[in-house]
Parts: sequence; structure tokens; C-alpha cells
Amino acid sequence: MLRPFLATFAALAAIAFHAPAMAQDGLTDAEVSGAIEQLGLEGERTQVGGVSQWKATVTSTEGQPYEFYIQPNLCDAATERCKVFYLYANFAPGSTVDDALVRRAIAYNERNLFGRVFVRDDVIGIDYTVAVDGNADADYFRRRLADFPTIMANFITMMRTGAAAPAAR
Repeated sequence: MLRPFLATFAALAAIAFHAPAMAQDGLTDAEVSGAIEQLGLEGERTQVGGVSQWKATVTSTEGQPYEFYIQPNLCDAATERCKVFYLYANFAPGSTVDDALVRRAIAYNERNLFGRVFVRDDVIGIDYTVAVDGNADADYFRRRLADFPTIMANFITMMRTGAAAPAAR
């Protein structure tokens, strides 16, 4: 009677000790900086309210540099890991914010699953939220970060042409 129990216990213990370690939820500053560096983006890390924030620059196909920001959220001070990152870019629309601009922003949001356009006072921008918890890891974050320049390009196309660009991805 004891022998089957011990055999089962030994099998479960073997599985537990050979199972891969569970990934920790969220990313550290070093992992975010590593993703920025791996993508070849120019990035500058600053501290805002005790939490790191990054300003990164991407260059368009026309050679125009565009700045965007990576702001961590849902951070755990004990583990120094953050679970949510907001990627965003703000632009001056070049004219006053009017109904036509707001309609273009709404059209973009209706057509594009990735990236949300926002209009606030005299600023229009785009943001993209990346959650890294559970099975999402630094590689997942890097792939989502790599998507953001395309999302920005679609947004810029919408602003220049007045028509919402086709859906990204």
C-alpha cells in the first residue's frame, strides 16, 4: 500500500524539480532597456516619481525622427518589475483641433486594432498598451515594442492624408 504512494510521490517530485521555472510577472528596467537596445532604437532613461521612463526615437522612411515614450505602470517596488507599459507619442496637429480632426481620430480608432488615437487640447497622439504578466516575457515586450513604429507610421499617414490607414498587422 505504501509502495504505490511513494512511487507516485517520487514521480511528482521529479516532475516538480525538472519543470521549468515560472516566469516572473513584469519586466525590470534592465529588461526594458535591453529590448530598446536590441531593436536599435535610440533611448534615454529618466526617473519620474521614482519610476523609470524611457524616451525613444525612431526614424521614418523619409528620414524624419519621431520621439515616443515608454511609461511603466503597475510596478512592484519589492521585485522592481512592472506589468504594464504605455507606449505613446504626442504631436502638434499643425492646426487647431477641430471636428474634422476628431472625426479622423475616431475613424482611425474604428479601423485599427493596435494603437489608439487621442485628442486633447492642442495635442493629438497615439498610444499602445503592452501588458507583460503571466506568460508574457521580455521577448514578447520586444516584439510589441517593434510594432510601435508601424503603428506610428499608420497614424502619421492618417494625419497627412486625412484618411485612416489600413489596419496594422
